Amino acid sequence: MFSTRAQVYKVFALLGALCATTLQSTAEQEWGRAENDYIKLAYLWDPAAPVANELVSLYGSVIAKEQFACSQIETVAASAQMPQHGHGMATQAEATLTGHSFIVQGLYFQMPGEWSVAIDVFCKGRVRRIEWELSVN
Repeated sequence: MFSTRAQVYKVFALLGALCATTLQSTAEQEWGRAENDYIKLAYLWDPAAPVANELVSLYGSVIAKEQFACSQIETVAASAQMPQHGHGMATQAEATLTGHSFIVQGLYFQMPGEWSVAIDVFCKGRVRRIEWELSVN
């Protein structure tokens, strides 16, 4: 399954970070949920309520539904748009996927208001997007 010891350590580090954050965050917030015809998603923000002009992270779990016909998700990508102003984020977020769990770091909402957050799920040369709304203070 893993070709090097470094890959095994990286997986343990990611899972440890996800578990630690989940344990801290679940006491403060409930899991957010998003779902469409192809994907089910559960997520937590760090900090729990993202604010403008601060880097935030997103921790989550993604499951491909039967309609997506994806036995193993290859990668995920994250982005956000502010539809009322017609612009996206000032940063390029980085996503790491381990199994069905992911961590997105470097999300930066440069102004308060209504944002549309998107996770793109890649599988076998196909991509499916799931989006939800977020109010940033």
